[in-house]
Amino acid sequence: MLKLTPKQEKACHKYIELGDKSAAYRSAYNCMSMKPESINRKAHELFEKVNIRSRVEELQKEIAWRNELTIDSIIQELKRIILFNPKDLFNEEGNLKKISDLPYEVSAAISSADVSEVYQGSTLKRSNKIKFYNKLDALEKLAKHLGF
Repeated sequence: MLKLTPKQEKACHKYIELGDKSAAYRSAYNCMSMKPESINRKAHELFEKVNIRSRVEELQKEIAWRNELTIDSIIQELKRIILFNPKDLFNEEGNLKKISDLPYEVSAAISSADVSEVYQGSTLKRSNKIKFYNKLDALEKLAKHLGF
């Protein structure tokens, strides 16, 4: 592989960080006098170079390796979101289970949980707000990844 210039290397790292070729190009090169169309064209040309594509792939693999990410683990997480059923959050009496009691397959679909406790007189009232990852987004990402 040909050695990259410092600007090319920076553009590769910024592309990994931002996921946008034009933004990566702007952060690595002086584009003050360039039109947006010119930046887009130059970014496209840069990221079409074999050595640049190879470096981006190398950086992606390094990140995946450091984080022990595999295609299978990503698909598994998306699958948890897609197959999540809200009824798994409740016990037989219809009360919300404690998050610590939920199996990972269920809790993996939760993006955030907010528990508020407020006294109304001498009675403690608890309010639970649970947000979930978007099932349709997960389906689209999985379908895109699988080529559908």
